Amino acid sequence: MAVTGRPDSTFPPFYELYSGSFPFFYRILSLARIRFRFCLVIFSLVLLLVIFAGFAHGASQDQDAVIPPPERPGVTPISLQLPWVHQFEFAGFYAAIEQGYYLEEGLEVSLREASAGVSVVDEVVSGRAEYGLGNADLLASWGRGAPIVLMANLFKHSPLVVLARQDSGIRQPRDLIGKRLMTQPMDLNSAEISYMLHQAQVRPDQMQQVAHSYRIKELVDGEVDAMTAYITNQTYELQAAGVDTVIIDPANYGADFYSNNLFTSQKEVQLHPERVAAFRRASLKGWRYALEHPAEIVDLIYRDYSQRKSMAALYYEAREVTKLISEEVYPLGSVDLQRLHRLQEVYLLSGALTIASNDLQSFVWQGRDELQPEIALTEKEQLFIQKHSRLRLCSSPDWLPYEGVQDNASIGIGPDLMREALAGVGIEVVDVVSETWNEALQAIKDRRCDLLSAVVPSSDRQPLISFTESYVDVSNAIVTRDSQAYISDIRELKGKSLAVLTGGIHEALLLRHFPDIRLKNYATMDKALLGLSKGEVDGFVDTIATSGYGIRQSGLQNLHIAGLFPYKTPLSVGVRSDWPELRTLVQKAYDSVPEGRMNEIIRHWVQVTAEPEVSNAVLWRAAGIVILLMTVFLVFYSRLRRANQALAQEIVQRRKAEEATLRLNDELISKNQQLETLSRTDALTGLKNRYHIENTLEEAVVHCLSRQKGLSVMLLDMDHFKQVNDRFGHNTGDRVLKAFADIMKGFSSDRLIIGRWGGEEFLLILPDTDLGAAGQVAQEIRRKVETTFFPDVGHLTVSIGLAALQPEESAYQITSRADRMLYQAKSSGRNCVMTDIRGARRSELP
Repeated sequence: MAVTGRPDSTFPPFYELYSGSFPFFYRILSLARIRFRFCLVIFSLVLLLVIFAGFAHGASQDQDAVIPPPERPGVTPISLQLPWVHQFEFAGFYAAIEQGYYLEEGLEVSLREASAGVSVVDEVVSGRAEYGLGNADLLASWGRGAPIVLMANLFKHSPLVVLARQDSGIRQPRDLIGKRLMTQPMDLNSAEISYMLHQAQVRPDQMQQVAHSYRIKELVDGEVDAMTAYITNQTYELQAAGVDTVIIDPANYGADFYSNNLFTSQKEVQLHPERVAAFRRASLKGWRYALEHPAEIVDLIYRDYSQRKSMAALYYEAREVTKLISEEVYPLGSVDLQRLHRLQEVYLLSGALTIASNDLQSFVWQGRDELQPEIALTEKEQLFIQKHSRLRLCSSPDWLPYEGVQDNASIGIGPDLMREALAGVGIEVVDVVSETWNEALQAIKDRRCDLLSAVVPSSDRQPLISFTESYVDVSNAIVTRDSQAYISDIRELKGKSLAVLTGGIHEALLLRHFPDIRLKNYATMDKALLGLSKGEVDGFVDTIATSGYGIRQSGLQNLHIAGLFPYKTPLSVGVRSDWPELRTLVQKAYDSVPEGRMNEIIRHWVQVTAEPEVSNAVLWRAAGIVILLMTVFLVFYSRLRRANQALAQEIVQRRKAEEATLRLNDELISKNQQLETLSRTDALTGLKNRYHIENTLEEAVVHCLSRQKGLSVMLLDMDHFKQVNDRFGHNTGDRVLKAFADIMKGFSSDRLIIGRWGGEEFLLILPDTDLGAAGQVAQEIRRKVETTFFPDVGHLTVSIGLAALQPEESAYQITSRADRMLYQAKSSGRNCVMTDIRGARRSELP
């Protein structure tokens, strides 16, 4: 993988350092006419002096040169070949060196900058560097026979994009036809760019290709219309130069591939597997530190590694790199085989690969995860395992997806995670079936079982049960009948009754924080939901996941999640308190489970959809109930008819008096409705106001999370609206906002809810809508606005940020992500749609 595609540095040929010196030496020799051998000696000495001075000058001027560290006893020197020059793109490795993480693993690491014509893959395969960083092309190299192994992925999204001048008319890949694109073969043939162009049916020969200078000057001066670039670097330079640009990101066209992949050679894995694990572990630890302390690492880079970039440019790069890593969505360093398969399909399509591999697993390092180090057990813990190699687990029988019982075996997130963790220390888990959660609690207190897989720590349980640290915090919900509207605050239920599970944490929380709410205990969730459905209580509190699962499984159609409970529930492992070694042993076992594996277990159970089963016996009972109700109704109807005839005369007499009252009541209702409308409507545009649209979004988030439905949110901002107000006045600006709102109303439906967010910003909620469909709507709105003539002003444009709801996410979080996308759309030249694609299926992408 040759070093190309990025500006910032040039590498002068060696001979240029000395080419100007030779005529001077020959002139001296001819004038002095000294003997040849003496000349040769003098010439050699001077040449050596020049060489020494040249190296000394280069070392003093080039702060980026890397000097191998001195060898230390017990420390192994290794090197990492970088694909470019020092910058924040490699922040985690600087942090691992600075914080001593590599030394803790017995490693002394040298970072090797890129050199002209040097392939990172060749450096690693040849052994000149033990480790390297590469982009998506690593998979193609491996597929063509390069003996390399992928150790970890750092960037979940590629930084390679196309930047176009705003005035070039380029808005999408198809617009590049006939335009001047500054690029180079490596960028043009990359998986990201080649796939994007293929999807847009654009051939490379349809563009005017200009050789890349690795500078922005040509784009700034208008010598080219577009250029391939890194979103972490050149976007900042162009902003600083005051050039409005459009970002064409291949990820928005389905080319969302990995970048900055840490890899090594198969030989290194075979000969030094522990060193591979240690280097990976320390590197990811360094990356976590860098992401948590970006300002400190920016200072470190500028002080010790490179001043090619300004501090401001490094800060900008740090922000963009954080987005590309997406640690809040993906485990750091994780590798998804499905995305590798997708990338392989792209290479087969482009011809970069001719044969598909059915064993991509062999491309990925198979060692222990960075969060699964060797478990250090004490002598007492080892003796405990020898004595107790099988431990008994008690579970709640009906608390799925966290715990449940099926065919006399414990199932769910808790039991699956426990088996995964304890298998790592050689302990087998056997199930002890309990009829209720209270029975499971009593069993561990009576020492008839040893473990609880999903329990909330509480002081009243501690004398007989010890708890590990929580391994997950779960959100809780308020379930009501469908007749109950959305509950924004649980205090709205003051004086009403709520169902709780006997012995559960929610009972204690409600008694402590909301004593004005009456509680009714149920032994199981099935009974609690059935009691709520029958009207025995006004609501039920439990976790969002268990509530939604229980509603679907019970088949009770009149229940829904109406609001959020204000406290989260931390889940821990409960162990017998009379075995102190067991708690520390279980804690170490859980700490060793890779984060990616833990997320995989959780996703498996959260995504399960329960289908209610209806037996024939239930149907016969239902039929009998219906017949009985019809009989009662007919008897009641007959009596009611006779009573109505007797009351008819009295009703006629009262009607006249009531008509006057009704007229007054109608007027009162009308006034109240007007007040209600005013409180919920934006006075200028007639759309929902900020307060109403926020409440609507919160309701939509709860609805979609409980039913595992999709939800997309769109933030729109009118471009250059301040200039409209400044030039034409606020009255004209108000008319423009009204006209814009009218356009939005044309898109309004049950599946698209619109409100004014503030100023010239508007919020659109799209329930049950994935990113693909939402992206199409966004583009339709953008095109409609772009082609609309606004009176007194002319044509205007709109920038749009789009995001889809993620599991356990709040309304605030999804709007924040949409707002970040809106900011990126503004920064990308405006009049475009930017989509946060984290967690989206590829088929959902616009």
